[in-house]
Amino acid sequence: MASDCHNIYIPILPSSFQVIPICRASLSRSANLLIFLVLFLSLASLVSASAVILTAQTESNKVKVDEWASFYLTIVNNETIDDVFRISVEHEGVEWSMLTDPPAHGLSGIKIKQGGSVITKVFLKDIYLVRDEGRPYAVRVKVKSSYLQREADAVLDIYLLPVESYVKNISVVPSLPADLSPREQQPITIGLTNNNARYYHGLLVTLDSAPVQRAVLGVDFDTSQLEIAGTDKVKLISSTSSVELGPNETKSLEFALNLPPTLEPVQTTLFLTIVDGNDTLYSSSFPVKVAAYSMPFSTEVSLTESFFLKTTETYTIANRQNIREEQQVMIPAGNLKRFFSATTPPSVLSSVEGMYQHIFTIDLQPGASTPVVVVSNYRILLYAVLIAGLVVFLYFMFRSPISITKRAERISLQEGGVVDLKVVLTVKNKSHHQYGGVQVIEKVPALIKFDPQRSHTLVPSKVLKTQFGDVVYWTFDLSPQEERLIVYHIQSKLSILGDFQLPPSVLTFSMGEHKIHMKSNSLDVSSATKVE
Repeated sequence: MASDCHNIYIPILPSSFQVIPICRASLSRSANLLIFLVLFLSLASLVSASAVILTAQTESNKVKVDEWASFYLTIVNNETIDDVFRISVEHEGVEWSMLTDPPAHGLSGIKIKQGGSVITKVFLKDIYLVRDEGRPYAVRVKVKSSYLQREADAVLDIYLLPVESYVKNISVVPSLPADLSPREQQPITIGLTNNNARYYHGLLVTLDSAPVQRAVLGVDFDTSQLEIAGTDKVKLISSTSSVELGPNETKSLEFALNLPPTLEPVQTTLFLTIVDGNDTLYSSSFPVKVAAYSMPFSTEVSLTESFFLKTTETYTIANRQNIREEQQVMIPAGNLKRFFSATTPPSVLSSVEGMYQHIFTIDLQPGASTPVVVVSNYRILLYAVLIAGLVVFLYFMFRSPISITKRAERISLQEGGVVDLKVVLTVKNKSHHQYGGVQVIEKVPALIKFDPQRSHTLVPSKVLKTQFGDVVYWTFDLSPQEERLIVYHIQSKLSILGDFQLPPSVLTFSMGEHKIHMKSNSLDVSSATKVE
């Protein structure tokens, strides 16, 4: 039986194949399967190894300081699909920097069609490596496909030429405001750029200020660190920083300028120097001005004391500005509290937007403060209540227990004058005691006569006739809380025109061993008024 043989084509290179005949008659079924598996794995390995090809061509690989080495890379895509290839360098960002031309090849990758190729240019620069032209640095460049993850790499040799000489040149860019505000912590920024190939291990950057008078700092500010011995002057800043600066490196330093908030407006100069060992690389000065600012005086309660209806409040008024100023400060007085308050120093009490305020006029130096005392004393109100109560008590204690009032009724007129009237005396016992032998004495003027024939509530005990008129006596007892009315009539001998007056009635009674005399009100009678 003829043998059953097949030819197997195995790729050796992308464009060449090796033919291997396989005959079934000479192999068992299991052996055939094993051979096919080995051939398949070999084929896959060969295809993977040659799917991406990377070759490099040197353009410039001997570089001086701050120069870039350049190479041309050729990338061949032997994958079965279109793919995107990315370039990377070992130790990227640590020892070597890489750029591509065009730049998009390094940023977003290189898109290559199946079976196609692309040439791109790569630039490499060292990051502070030891420069030795006697041996090259082997830099491994790698390309990797994005979809199938196939890789290829190449080694690039780069020679770093040693430094022959350098120039002492450092660029300095200070950043500081023209006007300094003591209320804000304003940092001063110094930008440094090393324009040569030397590595500076310890540059000393010093920021100093011209001295100013101690008095302009205001009060309560510690200047022990900035005082100039033997003088009354201080510095606003005196600070030194050490910095390392590599070749062509740029760094930024920040100096904190902590000005006292009470620093008065002043103009001074800042001095900036940069020293490397014994060499001064930079020296300059900058004029600066401290600006004035205005704000309301602060008011804080520093002490409150209270004792027996008296409260003492101590306020501290402080000038947080950097200028001397006179301001009006208001402290609430209260609608009731204002009547019982006193202040030190004296204030003006005024209503502001419906609220009463103690208004003080305060003049303070920058950073200075002064106390203001408000004393609210309600003891006066208590004393007034006690005095009023005492007065009422004494009034009721020493007032007459019996009162007498006098009024007129039924005034009769004739031909425009008064001819007759009724007089009513009201006698009232306001106490809870009984009084005996109470006597009322009424004097009737000579032009008027007492009429004993008219009805009376109480019959007079006696009536005396004198040249000055009649004197009428009533004597009676008064029970507790009793009110007695004495009514009598008088007639005028002639019509009395105009006004006339009846004198007060006299009331006498005994309180123990004392004889009490008191009078009623006098009675004014007018002919123009008729009382029925």
